[in-house]
Amino acid sequence: MRLRLRPVMEDDFMLLFKWANDPLTRRMSFDTTPISLEDHKKWFNNLLDHQSTQYLFIVEGNKSNNWFPIAQVRFDENGEISVLLAKEFRGKQLAARVIRVGIDYIQRELPLEKIVAHIKPENIASVKAFERAGFRFTRETTVKCHPCLEYIYNIVK
Repeated sequence: MRLRLRPVMEDDFMLLFKWANDPLTRRMSFDTTPISLEDHKKWFNNLLDHQSTQYLFIVEGNKSNNWFPIAQVRFDENGEISVLLAKEFRGKQLAARVIRVGIDYIQRELPLEKIVAHIKPENIASVKAFERAGFRFTRETTVKCHPCLEYIYNIVK
């Protein structure tokens, strides 16, 4: 499957809401509380207003010359990455490729030396995907009161 990346658009509002409230996504997030439509709207509008400090992209896949959304990749201005695959595309060996598509874009746009991923230890699928994408484990740490694993991708200039 071919992949491409595009900026998030206003039309993605409900798609991102659905993806964010997927049960596995909530369980693997650092805030496991389901997201209300009102909170999502505030977050989404803030994101659209501040795209210079938050970079959110939709990764699309192509089959039979038809492009469709399969994942989201988000970066903050410090190079922290967050990835979410739609449930119907999990387990298909796409996550590492999705991560790489995001990295290939963001390293051209921001003067970053590294990209950081924080992953809950029980999220084995994400650990494997980030390792396949070239990230290396650096340490155990805590994010939002949750123990997590920190992985780093060093950008070679």
